[in-house]
Amino acid sequence: MKKPLPSLTAPVTIVVLFSCIFLIPQVSSAQCNVNDRYDNIISGYHSSIALKNGGGYAVWGSSMSDTGTTDVYSPRDLDSAHYPGLTSASIIYKAAIGGKSGGTDVDQAILLTTEGLWAWGVTGNVLKTTLKNTNAFGRIVSPSGATTAGLPAGVAPTDVQELFATYQTLVLLTKITGAGPGNVYILTQTSLAVEG
Repeated sequence: MKKPLPSLTAPVTIVVLFSCIFLIPQVSSAQCNVNDRYDNIISGYHSSIALKNGGGYAVWGSSMSDTGTTDVYSPRDLDSAHYPGLTSASIIYKAAIGGKSGGTDVDQAILLTTEGLWAWGVTGNVLKTTLKNTNAFGRIVSPSGATTAGLPAGVAPTDVQELFATYQTLVLLTKITGAGPGNVYILTQTSLAVEG
């Protein structure tokens, strides 16, 4: 006889990872939350981004400088002083790193801020080069059907619960609200449109 799932008092995100199911309570804090399984430390093959305790992010690793071509050997704040284009008013909501496995020049980082999506690092490893054709830190070109922020139509940066990157694919999950469930959107190199 199968046991029913326990009843939950708060909205959750259901994540299937390596055939295990995790129920992750949703939080609205911009601070580092030790109970949140994702977005505290995001790593690629040779690069990492970490959410700092006081808010904000730090980055280090291969091709993670603002030029996207030189390495950062110790944690560097992701801020307007180190990454031109960001302003002191920019709020970073989510970050992701993806790329190909092995070798050199593998990671491309993605950042979601109040202004929209940014990318830097090795071109073509997450986003198609028609969306971001330089290694340097900068805004992406909005995909077909997306807002000027590079997000799916009707989705604001504050609506994003999770952001994941992998080789040639960017995935975002919107928050569950009283108006309905969250949605999953996928941007892959086999399509120039946001699918969701």
